[in-house]
Amino acid sequence: MKLSIESETFDPDSHFLFWKPGTVPYTEPDGMALRVDRGTDLILNMHLQPSGKPELVQPSIGLCFTNKPATLHPMLLQLENDAALDIPPGDKNFVVTDDFTLPDDVDLLAVHPHAHYLGKDLEATAKLPDGTPTSLIHIRK
Repeated sequence: MKLSIESETFDPDSHFLFWKPGTVPYTEPDGMALRVDRGTDLILNMHLQPSGKPELVQPSIGLCFTNKPATLHPMLLQLENDAALDIPPGDKNFVVTDDFTLPDDVDLLAVHPHAHYLGKDLEATAKLPDGTPTSLIHIRK
């Protein structure tokens, strides 16, 4: 999807909402409020798979408002090595990796693998400052 921002005031703190069908909605931790300025557009990007027949789609969202300033600031970090996704025909064990070193301590809220039906083994591992590897998620088959 290509998105052009027409507004000079667009300054998101991060992704406003991130949810996929099958996951349970959750309330953000205390102190994690996202600023939405007057006149801001809410864009709902629905990422659907075709079923081959007409489908009824009725999205809805629930918002909680606060007048307390944010003390925690979420950030979406996407690792996307799209340039490496040139899978040769018939290759049943094509491997793509990516990595990123965070410049500071963070609290991880969620891991959302995204590979449609192409991924056969998805794994995310964090390497702690002392070098210890910690598994974040591993989806086999």
